[in-house]
Order: sequence, then C-alpha cells, then structure tokens
Amino acid sequence: MQRFDVHEELFLPVQSELSKTNEAIAAAEKKYIEAQGAEKEDWNATLANLRTKREKLQRQLDANTEQQEKQYQTWIDETQPRATDATTESTERLQKRMEEQQKRLAQIKRNR
Repeated sequence: MQRFDVHEELFLPVQSELSKTNEAIAAAEKKYIEAQGAEKEDWNATLANLRTKREKLQRQLDANTEQQEKQYQTWIDETQPRATDATTESTERLQKRMEEQQKRLAQIKRNR
C-alpha cells in the first residue's frame, strides 16, 4: 500500500487546468471584442464553452477542498488527548499531530 500526495495528485492538475482555462477566456474575450459579424458569434460560442469548462473545474476543486476540510475537521474533533493515555510521550505526540492537522485545515481554508 502506498500513500500519495493529494495536493499533487488532485489539486495541482485541476488548479493548473483552471489557470489555463482562465487565460483562454481572457484571450477569447479580447478576440470577441475585436471580432465582427459571424466571427463574433463563433467567439461567443467559444466563450460559453470555456466558461462552462471553468465552472466544472471550479466545482471539482471546491468539492475536493470541502471533502478534505471535512476529513481534517472530523479528525481534530474526534481526537482529543485522553486521561487514560499511558504516557506523556504518547499524549505529546498526539497533541503535536493535532496541531499539524489544525495547521493543514487552516491552510485549506486560506486556499479557498
């Protein structure tokens, strides 16, 4: 079994595709303004397609972010140091892990 970096495997490809789509929309809007007649209709259709693609990518990114945020929050809520922990060392490790998870959750919320 192998773990993979969710950020690299899921978020970066979607974010880069979203950036490319935004650039394409900006270029298409510029050409739409310059176009005349039937060419203007073609650019309008292209813009509509690009905007639809952007909305789909944004929804995908938001869904992934919400899921990750929910998982971190659940872990933080359910994992509290207990008085029954055998040693202070295990309590300290758990506390450190909780702080790391809270930092990751804060980072996810900032990236939204």
